[in-house]
Amino acid sequence: MHSNTLITNTLYNFQKICFSKNIPFVSFCLPHKKVISTLLQYKSKPSKIQSLDEVNHKKGFIVAPFYEDQNFPVYFLQPDIEIHGNQVDDSFFKILEPVSFEKPTPTKKDYYVASKNEYIGQVNAITNTIRDSEIEKVVLSRVQLVDNYDTDALEIFYALCEKYPRAFKYIFNIPGAGCWLGATPEPLVDIHENVVETVSLAGTQNLNGIPVEAIKWQSKELQEQKFVTDFIEDRLIKFGITNYEKLGPISSPAANLVHLKSVFSFDREILKGRIGEFVSVLHPTPSVCGLPRRKAYEYINKLELHNREYYTGFLGPINIDDATHVYVNLRCMKMLDNKFALFMGAGITSGSDPESEWEETNQKMMTMLNVINSLNNK
Repeated sequence: MHSNTLITNTLYNFQKICFSKNIPFVSFCLPHKKVISTLLQYKSKPSKIQSLDEVNHKKGFIVAPFYEDQNFPVYFLQPDIEIHGNQVDDSFFKILEPVSFEKPTPTKKDYYVASKNEYIGQVNAITNTIRDSEIEKVVLSRVQLVDNYDTDALEIFYALCEKYPRAFKYIFNIPGAGCWLGATPEPLVDIHENVVETVSLAGTQNLNGIPVEAIKWQSKELQEQKFVTDFIEDRLIKFGITNYEKLGPISSPAANLVHLKSVFSFDREILKGRIGEFVSVLHPTPSVCGLPRRKAYEYINKLELHNREYYTGFLGPINIDDATHVYVNLRCMKMLDNKFALFMGAGITSGSDPESEWEETNQKMMTMLNVINSLNNK
């Protein structure tokens, strides 16, 4: 057992019971907060959402894929139990005693793992396509499989909460979607108090101990960030939102990396009853897909030999405590029977250097891998 005092508490024991009975739940921790919130649905399975408009007036947690298909639908967990903090009422343990959900059959699925040479070849193919077509950017992802030496998923989650205070940390187990966890830096739609915020996050460097204020950005990263910023401004205007404030771009640290970020904010009344519609207008942004969006989306679907599943989709609490926090699912992994599937990607533009893009994916993988390795070495 990990020595961290956080995971000796009753919340940890409660989560372990949920896992053992395959009861749908999610635990998450917001950026710059220490309180872990846990939502549990035990009376029924989370529903499959056909249209994001369905969530406008619902309360719960959404999990959506990058590509929506019958194998990876949008799930909405509507909590029968809400827990905020590390202590769990004894009555909740009693409620779970007679409850159990069917255990998933062991997955035999193999994920396609691209070699360095294959990934670099794909980057070269994209840059050639960009030169010869109207596509301006394509986000190319890959999967890395890591052996699981009996590492507890919950230990990883609690370690993520400690290590990455600026990120949105989560773990969920939903029948059909599986168990995922991550620490993502990118809000898609954040609604709190009287404000809505959305973020343009693109362009990546390794911090390497350099002070954030000393980071210098090259034209490739600046162009990549501008693509996303212009896209979001266009979406806001098409949605009828013209009275917004814009901050940035600024350097924003995230784990071992730093990104370029611009923040857009406007009055929350504008989105009253329209949260789902707004999310569907934004997703997928060029930070995870490319430009033009439809052509990049189709190109990715042909080029990538793995299914992204819920990586670069979005997730988060909706209408919980009068707030909504929907994040792009980055820096994440899926728990398999005896392995972890880690997902990462890089934005490819005409100025991309294939070696640098490969190294960027390695650095993004380290967000999760550093935590896994630290637990394995204890």
